[in-house]
Amino acid sequence: MDKLREKIKYYDKEIIKLLGKRFKVIEEIARYKADNKINIRDKNQEKKVLVRIKEHAKDYGINPMMAYKIYKLILKESRAFQKEIIKSLRP
Repeated sequence: MDKLREKIKYYDKEIIKLLGKRFKVIEEIARYKADNKINIRDKNQEKKVLVRIKEHAKDYGINPMMAYKIYKLILKESRAFQKEIIKSLRP
C-alpha cells in the first residue's frame, strides 16, 4: 500500500507541475489579450478545449464527464487569473 501511495504522491506533484506550466502560458495569453484588447472569455475556444479533453479522457480510460468537470473549473480559474493579470497591467 505504501508504494501505491508514493505513486499517487508523485502523480499529484506532476499534475500540479503541469498546471503551473499551463498557468504560465495563460499569463502570456492574458498579456496578449490586454495588448490587443481581446475579451478574456472565448466561449468558442472553451468549447473546443472541453471537446478535446473529453476525447483525451476516453483515450486514457478516464470518465469523460469527470474530466469535463475538472476542466470547467480549470477554465474558470484561468479566466480569473487572466483578470488578475490584466488588472495588474493597468496604470
